[in-house]
Amino acid sequence: MSKLLEDKLKTDYEHSNIGMYKKGIDELVEKVKPNSFVTLTFSVATSLDYAKKTFATWVRHTERKLFGKWSNKKLSMLPFVHDSDDGGFHFHILIKEPLLTITSKIKDIFRSQWLKLKSTGFGSFKKPDWYKSGLTIDEAKNLGRYSGRFNTNKKTNCLVVENLNY
Repeated sequence: MSKLLEDKLKTDYEHSNIGMYKKGIDELVEKVKPNSFVTLTFSVATSLDYAKKTFATWVRHTERKLFGKWSNKKLSMLPFVHDSDDGGFHFHILIKEPLLTITSKIKDIFRSQWLKLKSTGFGSFKKPDWYKSGLTIDEAKNLGRYSGRFNTNKKTNCLVVENLNY
């Protein structure tokens, strides 16, 4: 088999997997029906394990703040983790905001719970688009495809399955 044909077959295979991955992200977005998008960053470079543990703590603290300490309710979300320019990681999260009387303060809750954790910082909050609400399904799908972009160099999935709630 020629090198050119071999390279084409490899590229076609990778693209077909990426296409299936994007379709899977679209299906998850349709299930969750997220209406907000949040970006959370760290103030220093972190390991992937540390980033995921910190994110899980943020989820737990945020759910307690929203639903009460003893509630079993969970935020419906699709969390994605990505490499940052500083060698660490950051998160993009599609969230279905709960219908609560404090919904107008939910942005402040997301922010305050993140800032309480070690090694997190204001980096997320310097950009006005760290939080977007009122998303349509099409906007959520586009953000899901962006957030869930398949890392073709490392062939890794960015979806944080441990914190997937829907």
